[in-house]
Amino acid sequence: MSTDTSASAPLDALFPLPASAPPSPLCPPTLPGASDASAQAVTRALKDNHIRWHAYLNEMGFHNHTSHHLLAAYSLGASPSVVDAVYARHTPLLKPVVTGVEPITPENYFGHLGELKYYHSYREFYAREILERGAKGVLEAYVFSREANVGATPQELLGSRGGAPPPRMLNRLLAILIHPFIHAGYGLEFGLPGILAEGLGQMATHPADWAGIVPPELFDRVDAASLVEPPSSLPVTYSLALEKKGGNDHVAKPASPHALEILGRILADDSFDPTPLELPKADPSTALEKVCTALGPRLVRLAEEWYAGGMDAHAKIVELFWLNTVMYGVAGYGGRASAPGGKMNADFFLMHLVTSVLFMPSYAAYLSPRSLSLLVRTYFSACLACYIQRGRPALPIAEFYANVPASPVAPGSAARVSASAAEGTLDATNPSPNAWLPIVQSTLQHRDDHLAKVQRSLAHFAALLGMTPGGTFAAAAQAGLAGAEVLDGTLFVRVAGLTMDRVGWMREGEADAGWDRLGFVSESV
Repeated sequence: MSTDTSASAPLDALFPLPASAPPSPLCPPTLPGASDASAQAVTRALKDNHIRWHAYLNEMGFHNHTSHHLLAAYSLGASPSVVDAVYARHTPLLKPVVTGVEPITPENYFGHLGELKYYHSYREFYAREILERGAKGVLEAYVFSREANVGATPQELLGSRGGAPPPRMLNRLLAILIHPFIHAGYGLEFGLPGILAEGLGQMATHPADWAGIVPPELFDRVDAASLVEPPSSLPVTYSLALEKKGGNDHVAKPASPHALEILGRILADDSFDPTPLELPKADPSTALEKVCTALGPRLVRLAEEWYAGGMDAHAKIVELFWLNTVMYGVAGYGGRASAPGGKMNADFFLMHLVTSVLFMPSYAAYLSPRSLSLLVRTYFSACLACYIQRGRPALPIAEFYANVPASPVAPGSAARVSASAAEGTLDATNPSPNAWLPIVQSTLQHRDDHLAKVQRSLAHFAALLGMTPGGTFAAAAQAGLAGAEVLDGTLFVRVAGLTMDRVGWMREGEADAGWDRLGFVSESV
């Protein structure tokens, strides 16, 4: 790798070694296997990628996923050789970074939003700001403030930008399969200012998608004072089991429907059927825009019912873990007949909901209650809009549980174990006493970066929620999500195994089978 030694000082500030602990207990820890040598290898690759390569692969704005793959593999415990192999896999696909365009300054900041060629200029602007003001200050000022979205006042929707449209930076953060959000999320999770700057540079050069679910008045309805949570509260699933209850435990929290209950309503209500919208199957961006225009106001109202002032944001984030896994995994099983091999319709778009939601706890650690409310509500609406745009696919939960194993087995492992197990082995007939270990091992050897991201998400959800018993979501079943009463903590390993079966156990000899992009709409329009 080649690096610019003249920039080594700021580069070291932008790219320290990945943080040894995540910013929230709801973030995934780094698995055993990672070492100082692998951390050094990741850091060298991230610096080289930052200096040499563009964030986009082409003029269409396809994304450079190198840093995602590097950090996901590192978090899964990758050895230095695997880290180096990941970087070598991506570099032939990359194009050189483009410099020499006009620098971004406070004076021209709003003048080049959405222009890909200004990525490097915006990236450098955000890098300076992050090092000076910190991540929290930059996020609040440049992403979640009123000025960064609709202008200084409700009446000034065009702001003071010479008649330019509102900047809508929150829309841009979630644009194009939520990529800027994901990229910046890696920076927040691993404590890497350079990655955060890259993600915000992508945000500034992305379009302002999701107009229908981020209305200007949303910024007026957020009351910061009502969103402050009790100071003694701990994230859900991390309360101290042996600690005496007290403090604010007696304070009643507002009741609201679970995210799966909202999903049940959408399935039960034919007015959310996308068929009348005549969505163009070959143009997902236009299709999503049509969904947001037609159904956006209703999705915004559902989001406000789901998450209102005074609620526990951490609990709502955990609900999103369940929601997005069901929409990707169970829908994928239900649509398996249309996919190659007939095992799973591993939808490329719904898969991004699983990989993106993993970063919600990292954002929560940095955001004010007001900004967190804006993000959680808007992200929830975006996930539902994406699910509808993909065809509002059926969710046969009971059938999924009856046919998808809770202990997936890698191809050929049963025969190997039965042939080689020593006398006295505790359970010689069980080829996967912990099904996650072969999944992680095979994922680390797979060349597809999205697989590492989705399996890291699912493994973490399983670690947090794997002991959830059946019957927990009976209310969602009553709301219209048939079969929700059987949902339990095995959901995540079932979906992980099914994903491996579809995308391919490469370490075990299967080919890279890729992802599905046709959606679930029965007929194209």
